[in-house]
Amino acid sequence: MDGRPDAGRGFAWYVKPFLAVGCILVFLTTPIWLPLVPLIARLQAAGERRFLQRMKARGRFKTWEELRPALEAGEGTLIIEQGYKLPVRVWWTADDLLSSAPCPPPSDDEIQALVVVPRPHEFVAWCHRRYTAEEAGTAMLTLPADMPDGYILAPDFRERFPGLTTIDTVHDLARRERAD
Repeated sequence: MDGRPDAGRGFAWYVKPFLAVGCILVFLTTPIWLPLVPLIARLQAAGERRFLQRMKARGRFKTWEELRPALEAGEGTLIIEQGYKLPVRVWWTADDLLSSAPCPPPSDDEIQALVVVPRPHEFVAWCHRRYTAEEAGTAMLTLPADMPDGYILAPDFRERFPGLTTIDTVHDLARRERAD
């Protein structure tokens, strides 16, 4: 024990009935929502294909092979945009993004927190407005041939392209909420 009267006792007594009811509801509703999972995955994939087509139509797409010489030369900045249950998008800009940013990008710990619980972050909003926004952004969307697993992807790309500036950011969900 660490001296606190409630240390080591687990949940408060009034939480246990809610947990039991929650478990029962999940069990009973599984036949309803489980078949929807593949449908939702297909809808998200279709949405990403439409997004890719819109970026191509706007001239904002480059293949990974087209970008490889610039990446290997350390030119520009690679932006990895991600979010909880959202697609990972990889963007490239010829700009030195960090030198013009109004504040530093989120740390790896902040990215992990922002992925799960989105909240306003000055760098994320600035990066979205200037580079990754569908209408007004200037970065080029690309599709890496060998995307690493996980959420914090910038270190993997930094290892592969040591001279390249690579940052992790999240989808600007605060912008979506303001638009609603």
